[in-house]
Amino acid sequence: MCIGAIDLVFEDKRLASAILLAWLAIVVCVFSNLGLLDSAYVSFGPSPKTVFMTVVLDTWTEWGLVAGFTFVNTCMNDFFSDAISPWLLNTVIDHKSRYLNYPKWVCLAISQV
Repeated sequence: MCIGAIDLVFEDKRLASAILLAWLAIVVCVFSNLGLLDSAYVSFGPSPKTVFMTVVLDTWTEWGLVAGFTFVNTCMNDFFSDAISPWLLNTVIDHKSRYLNYPKWVCLAISQV
């Protein structure tokens, strides 16, 4: 029964999204009740309390640059991880693979990067 429910949630993206949204609401409520949303640890937008690596983000420009960097950095990491990891697993690491489309030193460099 439990496995069937997990399969249903995994296959039905609408149900998965609804559960994820409910979880987000629970987390925000818990954080709010604990007072974390009013602390210097969690803050939204520029303010004298918003600090990133000891730099106070008190203008929309500074806050926007940090938010933009965070978004682009996450996109880059996710995209290239999804592009390189399957290739490493299915081509380089797979013992059944007899052909590498790059020289061995290039494969080693890509895997280390």
